Amino acid sequence: QVTQLQWLRRKLALRQGLVQSLTQSANALMSVAVIVTAGILVVSGELDVGAMIGANILGARALQPISRFSQLGSTFAKARQALNLIEEFSKLPLEKERGSALSNYSGGIEFRDVSFNYGKDNNPLYEQINLKIEPGSILIVTGSNGAGKTTLARMIVGLLEPTRGNLLVDGLDIQQTAAEWWRKQVTYLPQEPALIGGTIGENILVNNPEAGSERLNQIIDAVGLRRFVDESESGIETPILDNGWRLSEGIRRRIALARALITNGKLVVFDEPTESFDTAGVKVVHTVLSTLAKAGCTIIVMSHDPKIVQGKHIVLDLDNKPVPSVSVVQAKKPKKNDVEEKPQNLKH
Repeated sequence: QVTQLQWLRRKLALRQGLVQSLTQSANALMSVAVIVTAGILVVSGELDVGAMIGANILGARALQPISRFSQLGSTFAKARQALNLIEEFSKLPLEKERGSALSNYSGGIEFRDVSFNYGKDNNPLYEQINLKIEPGSILIVTGSNGAGKTTLARMIVGLLEPTRGNLLVDGLDIQQTAAEWWRKQVTYLPQEPALIGGTIGENILVNNPEAGSERLNQIIDAVGLRRFVDESESGIETPILDNGWRLSEGIRRRIALARALITNGKLVVFDEPTESFDTAGVKVVHTVLSTLAKAGCTIIVMSHDPKIVQGKHIVLDLDNKPVPSVSVVQAKKPKKNDVEEKPQNLKH
């Protein structure tokens, strides 16, 4: 893709250079033709020198619009691309502005006969998921690549609707909730986080702009971003451009983890939270999960890591098709050499 992009850029540059060369050559040839013709007419007495100079100036100006038009090719291309982007945006469904909200969400969630399949595909990704998760419980969703872990996470946070069935939060259907309210109830870390064009602080606070600086700095320390922020030129005001692709994957995921924690939601949904993290990053994730569990949050983790949770938890295996299997894993007894790390405080 990079090679093809470089080839297209070279092709565009060569085409623009060719047009400019032709225009300049035309200007030069026209000037020569005007001067030669006018010079002959001046010698023969049919034209004076002033008229010759005026003809040369008018001829040069006659080609100026053509020369300028040839330089507008890239501008027209950008305008066409922007118009196509606007047309794509216009096809997106509008988010509903109204909905229900609970005064005090406990973190419970229930799947009632949930099934999902993409588009007109007759083969469901999974079906008949019936599971009630009590507040403070831990659910581990396992499955191979393509089993539907990310799809299930997106359904929980309201980005996708089930083909059949309902997802209830304290008895309220997610599809009936107000989107703005529901986002603040969920601590969501996607598998492939996207960053907005703004500062580090704006990216973290996007789901909870009312959070104070004390809370912001607390979370920055909790996710291990302090060193990166301190070494950045403008600190927390350092801009993030191009979706953060210039940053390392570990830093991007730490920013996304901080953005998830800023909501202080009672329902935690982490999609492959240890992916692309080094040893220190994995340790941060385990510490954060331990802290959230002790705070009474309901935790749902999509992960291949069997050691992501040590305590008692429920396992939803999406590899069991078409109806996923549900099992309960009891807490493992700690070894004598295990030393429990004191989790950082993430509560207000």
